[in-house]
Amino acid sequence: MKNQVFTVLVVSILLLSMGFINLSNASSQTIFTVQASGIIAIEPAFDGPSYLIQAIGLNKYRAINETDGSIIYSSTSASDLINSVIKSNSLITFGTGTFLLTNSITKQANNVAFEGQGDRTLLQTETSMKINAFTLTNVYGWTIRNLTIEGTYNGVYAENGRNLNIVNNHIIDTYHDGIALFSSINCTVASNTIGNATRGFGVHVWNTTDSQVLKNVVDFTYWSCIAVSDGSNYNLVDKNVVSRGGQMGTLGDGIEIGSTPRSGGTVGNVVINNTCHDNVIDGISVAQSNTTGVYGNSVFNNFVHGISVESNCTGTLLTGNTVYNNSVNTDVGSGGIIVMGLDTSDTMIQSNMIFNNWKDGILLYQSSNNSVIGNRVFDNGQKSDNKYAGISIATSNDRIENNLFYDDQSLKTQIYDMLEEPGYSNNTIIRNTIP
Repeated sequence: MKNQVFTVLVVSILLLSMGFINLSNASSQTIFTVQASGIIAIEPAFDGPSYLIQAIGLNKYRAINETDGSIIYSSTSASDLINSVIKSNSLITFGTGTFLLTNSITKQANNVAFEGQGDRTLLQTETSMKINAFTLTNVYGWTIRNLTIEGTYNGVYAENGRNLNIVNNHIIDTYHDGIALFSSINCTVASNTIGNATRGFGVHVWNTTDSQVLKNVVDFTYWSCIAVSDGSNYNLVDKNVVSRGGQMGTLGDGIEIGSTPRSGGTVGNVVINNTCHDNVIDGISVAQSNTTGVYGNSVFNNFVHGISVESNCTGTLLTGNTVYNNSVNTDVGSGGIIVMGLDTSDTMIQSNMIFNNWKDGILLYQSSNNSVIGNRVFDNGQKSDNKYAGISIATSNDRIENNLFYDDQSLKTQIYDMLEEPGYSNNTIIRNTIP
């Protein structure tokens, strides 16, 4: 709890310093508290044995003890040889070449590091074999770094793991997920490139806490590029580039917080400084989640919504995001930012730039007690059928304040700067700038 409280303070100070939170505007509104992990998975010191794994011919592999240069294992099975050298506190380095896996790398040990040579070290399976490259179960302190993984079932699958580091790998053409963290804690997934997850997610974080998904590039997945779901609390999703989520299937967001086909809520996750574009559904989706923070993201060219908050969400904070050109070529969805659902409340939309969306800039629909403060909303309604607004209000008990509206195109598309639908009441609409 101490780490979580400390992180709330740090995040709050950061957002205040960046101008994302204006306490004077929010004085009469709900106090929003957003938490995330302040813990970074630390790679342990490997003071045990050190091995070099080499591919020396077609289906010929050997392991060398790097202390004295002796050959300690030779095998025609890369999987058997690799599993045979795994020991706690060991460092295992791959040489260049292709390592054909017939079984998963799965031996239980703690504080194990795997280091490859980037695109010169390839771990792959035969196309008919559905096995994970790595299966980590009930282990602590593993590092998997600088490997190319191709054609496996999952690239890396971890369950009940702790302090795991999956860094700077290239994972492509998986049958299911690129990287999956299940029921784990204090893990880091950073600087990986992941593509062509033909039946799964790029990165799937499930029932996992105090972990980070940082600086990954994820493209072309069956489901969402990055999903944080089903009891995953206080995680950080930062500086990722995600695109074409769902384009190998029919559904998928860029970043999905809280809801997957198995459904389950989350608490206190933070999504910050990501780039989300060309996804089949939403750039960023938040559902069945409490106190989620969505800050400083660039969200564009998504087919349905830019950012959506729906289905039993409370205390979501959207601030400092740039949201444009969403709902492209579709009759589904409502444009830039949508907040919806009778069980969704207390959403703060503050200091965002929302423009050039095909439909509404912001749509508040059948939710309650929302605050829309200090946003720039312009040139929306690109679909041009004269019925879309900068902010469309189909809710009650909301506060719309200090927003700037304009449409300076030669053909005005944002026909209504604000449109309050009939049948809704008790909305406070003050101090907005409308030309």
